[in-house]
Amino acid sequence: MSRNFIGPLLIALAALAAVLTTIAPDGNGPGVTCDEPYHVFQGKQLVTALRRQGPAFFLPENIERNFDWPLDGPPVQAPLGYWILGWTNYLFDPAPDDPLAFSISAARFAPAAAFALLILMVGTWTSRREGVLAGTVAAAAVALTPRLFGHAHFAALDMLTTLFFVAAVLAVAEASRSGKTWPFALAGVVWGAAMLVRLHGLLLAPPVIIWLVWRLRRRAVWPLSAWFAAGAATFFVGWPWLWLDPLGRFQQYLAGGADRLSLNVFYWGQIWADRDVPWHYPWVMFAVTVPLGLLLLGMFGLWSECVAGGLARRGAHDTREKSR
Repeated sequence: MSRNFIGPLLIALAALAAVLTTIAPDGNGPGVTCDEPYHVFQGKQLVTALRRQGPAFFLPENIERNFDWPLDGPPVQAPLGYWILGWTNYLFDPAPDDPLAFSISAARFAPAAAFALLILMVGTWTSRREGVLAGTVAAAAVALTPRLFGHAHFAALDMLTTLFFVAAVLAVAEASRSGKTWPFALAGVVWGAAMLVRLHGLLLAPPVIIWLVWRLRRRAVWPLSAWFAAGAATFFVGWPWLWLDPLGRFQQYLAGGADRLSLNVFYWGQIWADRDVPWHYPWVMFAVTVPLGLLLLGMFGLWSECVAGGLARRGAHDTREKSR
């Protein structure tokens, strides 16, 4: 095993064990949140339908039934997160043939595993580029972020969204180092999977487009085309609900993404609707919820990267001057 994997793997396993020992809501774990039963139930319904219907699951009449969008219900999410929660529940389900019975504790194994994979992925990727010590510290930083550790306990879409979102970003960064087009198609598949977990995956498109155009200039056309085409194809193939009216239902999905109940948050001594919080809310919350030591390490890392980049550019300039 490469040294790049050892530190992040050990930290990921330790974090997984820490979550699993505090996962049961009727034991040492947190209580059931308001959205967990809904998400797990949706996953159980999909898994039950597929087990009962077999290949007929993909017939148009069953697609309408299995991916129902009730007019008076919450907006529909893309199904990958539900599939993951549903199959995880099925592995430990005491009543797999009862569509109305599900286990919150069983489904919580999915976000716990996603948390461990996130730690391993970030740590390994950093190790390959910045060294073993940096990768181990990066893995530890993910594991020690309180809000991530907390969300790893909940059978909802948050930790799965984080895992696939970060994977999509790292996949594009990895593809950009190859100098070839086909790795961008693979990165697009990962982006498509992120969109299949949650609408948030779409938010990756603008920064990726801007970054690649800035980095590659005119050479960005084919990489971006491969990335976008693979992502769109993955998203379409992975969600049968779209097959019956691709353009119309995609527009419906986009329109319904923001059609949800507002959540209240406590900030600056008062209660705000989440749509009405001041512009500085996310920045302040990020600063106060990430441990100070991790923020300082991150700032030091950014500073060292800027210094190293400046030295590299100066060295390249001096080399050109001498060659003249």
